[in-house]
Amino acid sequence: MNEIDFLIAFFYVGLSFILFFFIISIFGYFFLFIIGKKREGEVIKQPYLLLERLLISFGIGISIYVSYGYLLSFYKSFNFLTAYICIFVFDIAFMIYYLIKYKKILHRYCNKRNFRDFFINKNLLISIFIVLFILILSFLLYWEIITESLGLIRRDPYVWLGNIYYLLENGTITSYKLGFGYPSGFAFVTSGFVLIWSDYLIIYFFMKMASIYYLFFYVIVSFFILKDIFKKNYLIFLSLLLLLVSNYFLSRNILNIASTLASIIILISFLVILKGYPYYILGFFIAAIFLIHPLTLFYFLPVLFIYFLIKFLSNIRNRNLIFKGFLSISFMVIILIIVLLPYMLNYPDEIFNITIWYENIIADPRFKNFFTYTSVEYKKLNLIKIPFYDFLVLFIDRQLLDRFQNIGIHSIDNFFIASFFGLFLFLFKRKKKIIIFSVPVLIVLINHLIPFFIYNLDFIDSFKWRTLETFALPIIIMAIFFFVWVLEISRRITNYLTTKLKSYNRILNKYKPYSNLIKLESIVLIILFINISSLKITRELPVYDYNYCDDYVEITLYIKGNLEPNSIICYPLPEKDDIHNIINEMDLIGYNLSEFANIGKFYTFAVKNFARYFIFNNSEIPEMWKKHISYPSYTSGLLINTTQFSLYRVHS
Repeated sequence: MNEIDFLIAFFYVGLSFILFFFIISIFGYFFLFIIGKKREGEVIKQPYLLLERLLISFGIGISIYVSYGYLLSFYKSFNFLTAYICIFVFDIAFMIYYLIKYKKILHRYCNKRNFRDFFINKNLLISIFIVLFILILSFLLYWEIITESLGLIRRDPYVWLGNIYYLLENGTITSYKLGFGYPSGFAFVTSGFVLIWSDYLIIYFFMKMASIYYLFFYVIVSFFILKDIFKKNYLIFLSLLLLLVSNYFLSRNILNIASTLASIIILISFLVILKGYPYYILGFFIAAIFLIHPLTLFYFLPVLFIYFLIKFLSNIRNRNLIFKGFLSISFMVIILIIVLLPYMLNYPDEIFNITIWYENIIADPRFKNFFTYTSVEYKKLNLIKIPFYDFLVLFIDRQLLDRFQNIGIHSIDNFFIASFFGLFLFLFKRKKKIIIFSVPVLIVLINHLIPFFIYNLDFIDSFKWRTLETFALPIIIMAIFFFVWVLEISRRITNYLTTKLKSYNRILNKYKPYSNLIKLESIVLIILFINISSLKITRELPVYDYNYCDDYVEITLYIKGNLEPNSIICYPLPEKDDIHNIINEMDLIGYNLSEFANIGKFYTFAVKNFARYFIFNNSEIPEMWKKHISYPSYTSGLLINTTQFSLYRVHS
């Protein structure tokens, strides 16, 4: 494929993404409208608040949509009419009601004057410019990687793609590929995005390219959070720039798999807490995260527990607030159970077997290298027995330091030290708005360091790096929080020098036009900006790899779109591989060409196995075979020929 073909596919994927986003957001807005406490009149007056509520509504809408998808799957009726048109009609009905109910307010505030004021707001324009600049950098970063090959990055996306094809073709999910009882929420969501087209190639390219739009989405939600915490545009810009050097986050996000969407849902959950929405709304988000990616919820639940505990302890003397808090959490649990009911209906006995699924991953030899980082290997020590000695050994052997350094390498490099200091600085500053962001950094440190001290924590140690994906933004926020403190100290030093040193004052007066630039806090900020920018420029691309060559991907996609379902195909691999999830409806028989003395023997093998097609690796075909392959007695036509592979129809 050339760049133009990729751009056309990118356009169709974007159209599907944006359309479904608004359909789900309006659907979710209805429920937020019913249970939310904010007055709509006040929301309409503030476009910024309306956009914020639209993002929160997306999280609520996704939760209900996935639950609804499980209900449809139970009756094998997930299709364009039931899962798309029904919600679309519901949205139109709600929009008509909304427009009629708030007609006067909308007319008053949606006029030319307000529209003009919106675009002459200097602070707003700077914010828009920052977001657009980061989105362009995000696009360029991912585009270079995604357009390198026709295939999907790594193996997981092929497994999800197989489930999505199965769902769209059969109206129900399959438990065969993901593991029985493992939630298929991501399959429902991705199927929802592509239902409007339902073309096998559009579905494939959505899996390949939607990660760009998911990263855009992540950046936009991050902006809303950062704007509320830091206010100043330069701090927001530095934060978003750090996001683009968080290599482990980016290397996971670009895959477009379940954890990609789950991380965004968690980000929206942070926004819900930050903006003071009722706790019970989190019931939708907890359910959505579980139904999309349970491992992400495994890390998020301790964060919520510690956060609620801190909030309750800080209000322990206010019985009224404690009662309201418990009441809100009770409603949250009720919402959670209601949303999960359709899932439990599909898997009544397997809901608690998900840990077994993850344990099987750890035991699978194929993933051993993926979970092993040789630079952080350590002996199994037990701090509880000999506290001082074990701790001393860890420091002498640099094991703790190496582990800490690796957290930085896979997140925001050396700036992770700032996150670490920001966490402990928070203990003294106690800024209320960043409580919910300090706890995730603590969870990251615990998951990476606790396996040193306690035996039998292979599960935590194996998946510890996933915390860097789940909590990418909190890590950055704590780093920026530390930088804000450094800038404040610098500002105080500047004020001290200005009042105490006449020579420093004379320098400021002499270079008055540039006085702001030569103040200590400005110098610190410039150094910080240069360091982050240089890290962005010199940072290596996120880790990625393509497991299949373009020719084999092209052959596989041709089979998906052109051959009859349940066709038996001989292919030149010893066993089925992840890419074959694309053609689940076909029966595949692996072969080793060296086992056949001549083309006749191979043809006999194909006929005995009732094969209708076979794929050849062109580089493995003996010269003598090439003269006979096209004989009518063996094949009835060459269907597709690429540089490396060929697909033939078997003569019958």
